[in-house]
Amino acid sequence: MKNLSFELYNNPERCYPGSAMAGQIIFETTKSINCSKITVEPNGLSKVFFYRSIGHGRSRGYSNQEKYFSGSIILYESVNNPPAILPPGKYSYPFRFLFPKNCVPTFNDLKGKATVKYELIAKVHIRRGRNLTKKQPLTVCPILDFNTDLDLCRPVQLLTQNSELQVTVSFFQNLKFLTDIFF
Repeated sequence: MKNLSFELYNNPERCYPGSAMAGQIIFETTKSINCSKITVEPNGLSKVFFYRSIGHGRSRGYSNQEKYFSGSIILYESVNNPPAILPPGKYSYPFRFLFPKNCVPTFNDLKGKATVKYELIAKVHIRRGRNLTKKQPLTVCPILDFNTDLDLCRPVQLLTQNSELQVTVSFFQNLKFLTDIFF
């Protein structure tokens, strides 16, 4: 039996551009394996797909994808050729990487035709065997800086009327969040 997992020190649902992600890969095996290397690969990828009319009731599909960043961090590599035999046991390999400062936030449209996604991929490269792979999704959140984006400081009012209840919510005054409810 072989098991591969992530232990992340940061919350994978709250990553930010320019921030660090740290953790460790935990690999457990009950029998010896012929391992050439163990890697973790941080990736950022965008995909888009849409249809455009080409006339006469026909349409054509278009798609594109772009890698925002990708890398490979070698956590273990056999110094021998052929690869080393890892005996049964539990192994842990720490890692750390920085998100690029220009990362766009994670995005997924409701119809699934446009996405921006980030993930970590752990791989145990097994010689003459099937590599063991584990994926961990990551969510990159936007950075909201009230000092540089003055539009964020402007008052915002949302009025909702439901029978006799009128609610006014969400406005900023001197950078304090206020909520008023009127009955």
